[in-house]
Amino acid sequence: MLLGRDQVSQSYSGELLVEREFTEGPRCHHLLASARFRRVDDDLGGFAFRSLGPGAIDVAESVPEPDVAFGALTRDEIRQETGALGYEMQWQGLREINFGLQKTRYRKKVRAPALAPTANADSPILWNASAVLTAMDGIVLYAATTRGLEESGTAPSFAANANLSLPALRTRQVEAGVRWTLTKDVKLIAGLFDVRRPYFELDADNVFRVLGEVKHRGRRFRSPPSPCQALT
Repeated sequence: MLLGRDQVSQSYSGELLVEREFTEGPRCHHLLASARFRRVDDDLGGFAFRSLGPGAIDVAESVPEPDVAFGALTRDEIRQETGALGYEMQWQGLREINFGLQKTRYRKKVRAPALAPTANADSPILWNASAVLTAMDGIVLYAATTRGLEESGTAPSFAANANLSLPALRTRQVEAGVRWTLTKDVKLIAGLFDVRRPYFELDADNVFRVLGEVKHRGRRFRSPPSPCQALT
């Protein structure tokens, strides 16, 4: 039997967004600015294991509450603030283009029982861009690219750097495609994508760290994307 108590997971986030839209002849411009914050506090672990002894699976038995001593908890904290700017333009007959720029400040700290606290921080500039263009009557081309930041957790317990707070992952994605309108009710859509992120694994010294890059490439069939949101 696994027993635990005082497990807490709390997450808070907020966003302030300002937008302005104006037209200029056949063009519609959309400007965005935002400020975001995120806070995560987790208290985990400290479990106790107790055996209930042998018993029959189809027989209900009353078992007295075991006397256990729970271990200390692991504290996991994340803090992140992000400022972003975005611009989108829709041009009649040409479709639209979109740009977004973000500056984020990320910190993660882990305090595990009987171990020295570990922490890491990152402050990258992230961006995204997309375009949806009318190539000719009935054919629309689209392309998009994004740079992102993802959570990576901590090193596993069997690694030489067990419970070490791992750095956030910088990711990138590119996709492009075409939509061919054959008739009013029939559209042919095809797209290609390429997604890349760092690859974590144990090295020859049993240290859990970045050893390479994971790539996901392929093709898919779906509706072409709506104009990308500059601040996502």
